[in-house]
Amino acid sequence: MKKLWLLPVLAVLAAGMVNPFKEVETAAEAAETAGFEITVPAEINGLSDPGYRAMAGMIEVVYEKDAEVVIVRKAPLAITDSIREDISGDYSSYEESAMVCGVNAGFEARMNNHLVNVARWDDGEYAYALVINPGTSRGLETSVIMELIESIR
Repeated sequence: MKKLWLLPVLAVLAAGMVNPFKEVETAAEAAETAGFEITVPAEINGLSDPGYRAMAGMIEVVYEKDAEVVIVRKAPLAITDSIREDISGDYSSYEESAMVCGVNAGFEARMNNHLVNVARWDDGEYAYALVINPGTSRGLETSVIMELIESIR
């Protein structure tokens, strides 16, 4: 069975491109490869023991078990023609998209059935993406995303 988070990587490999990510064991190794640190929760949506992948300028943290996957990405913020680069790597179609604003955080959301599958935000220096079960209707509630955004740095 193919892992969902591998689909973008497999597409790159099928196109003859080299996979730029390096598998690493720890957040510290990911930081050394990417050139910056990442802080993530020990557990997201019941998933723990994340795997780390990194390349120059991006860190990806993958939590997965069975058919459930949550991916966190961080990269330096890039803006072209007033548009923030989408680092999510998720090219699935979703029923809804919205800007969600909260007291301490705001994010761009792509959703199915009012559950967030992709959340994108930035802190002015770094861009972040949170991808939950890409291409499915198994996302997370907006309130859970808000809490996660506050814990990811």
